[in-house]
Amino acid sequence: METGGRADRFAYLHGFASGAGSRKGSRLAAAFRARGAVFHQPDLNLPSFAELTYSGMLRAVDELDRRAGDAAQGGRWGFVGSSMGGWVAARWAELHPERVVTHRFPLAQAAQAYETADAGVGGKVGIVAG
Repeated sequence: METGGRADRFAYLHGFASGAGSRKGSRLAAAFRARGAVFHQPDLNLPSFAELTYSGMLRAVDELDRRAGDAAQGGRWGFVGSSMGGWVAARWAELHPERVVTHRFPLAQAAQAYETADAGVGGKVGIVAG
């Protein structure tokens, strides 16, 4: 699957038992913003960590997408997901492929996958077996 192009906004989706303001998320935010990118750090622990569900995390990304706007104009996301946040990013991209810049390469094309990520044209680059 490839829905190429360039992302015009980015988001860090944190891992389990972590949060939007984590050290990793904060460093990524600083790096992206230093390059002029729009970068978001949503809290996936909604309504709370004790009541965390997959559907709730996906709703948090839906809400982020709604607040960011531009869906009608074709605005696209590039996600950086950490652990559980990677699953959320992949699942949300599966549900909304038109809203995410993503590339998927078979293992035999790993070099091309790394080149795509390095060039900044892949919001999410996945290397899959088979």
